[in-house]
Amino acid sequence: MKPARQSHVPNGFTLVELLVVIAVIAILMALLIPAVGSVRESARLMQCRGHLRQLAQACSNYANASGVMPTSGAGGAFGASNAMSLGTRGGWLYLILPFVERQPLYDLGAGLTGGSLTAAVTTRVQTPVALYTCASRGSAVFTAPPLVNWQTAYPGVSYSSYSPTGGGHGINPAPAVLARSDYAGSGGFASGTGGFALGALGRNVWSDSGRMLEELVDGQSNVFLCGERYLPPDEYRPAPRSSPVEWVTGRRNCNDKGWSVGAKGDVYAAAFHQSGSVIQPPLPDTAGVPNCTVVTTVGRFGSPHAGVPMAMVDGSVRLVDFSVTPALFVQLFHFSDGGAADALD
Repeated sequence: MKPARQSHVPNGFTLVELLVVIAVIAILMALLIPAVGSVRESARLMQCRGHLRQLAQACSNYANASGVMPTSGAGGAFGASNAMSLGTRGGWLYLILPFVERQPLYDLGAGLTGGSLTAAVTTRVQTPVALYTCASRGSAVFTAPPLVNWQTAYPGVSYSSYSPTGGGHGINPAPAVLARSDYAGSGGFASGTGGFALGALGRNVWSDSGRMLEELVDGQSNVFLCGERYLPPDEYRPAPRSSPVEWVTGRRNCNDKGWSVGAKGDVYAAAFHQSGSVIQPPLPDTAGVPNCTVVTTVGRFGSPHAGVPMAMVDGSVRLVDFSVTPALFVQLFHFSDGGAADALD
């Protein structure tokens, strides 16, 4: 009787089999990684749209409480142009802090003078506000310029290139870091002097106050309120102070003042500048334009995403394609020229 044949079972994979498995895994990873990146980017874009929706709601609540939209007047010198915060030089993102559950940050410095006020304001300008930042751009804290001339007035803060006036309180020494904003309010059309006349967050040139909702003749759903601002990737975290030439040449002026500034390009942007009829269409961050502003007082809109999320005054958020015609983009900033957001579709 022949003995039963014993089957031989290999103890492991052959080299060929192992290579095949590795190749399959590599192919799967090559297919999955872009998909994962796309999902993450979609989530970040959705988050930015949510931030803008909340900012629009805060502006609406501010208007209901004060009778006017938040603004900062011209050149950072807000003066007594707002019923909610007489004398402040802070911009719109500062003014709406109580309406985004950041009242303590708004109140920093209240009742203080001298060094105590300086310390409080320094704390404010260095404090990131999650609602004001886009996750696609990384850390919201960046190196401050080597030379700054801060202006503050109880309890706001502003930045200007000229000497403090009207009781401004300088921060000395300059803050080491600042907290960024990735969203800019609509200045609409910037005038030759830097004033904002035709945007939803522009000032009323007759009363020097914020704009009343009744002035928005085109309707709240047809006027841009705020949106993501253009910022080149190399300015996500600006140059260290050891490289002053980066600042002096203006290559860092897109991101050098922080979210608390009034009437400057870090927090305001315009689609059109009347001086020279310069149109500023939105740009992807990767455009890499060294100077993000036409003039020092206004920035431009842009985004790290596939389009620019823009909030209308009514709180709806539209994703504006970079291919939008300059004429249409400009039209939707003007509050009384018959522009309709449906043209974006």
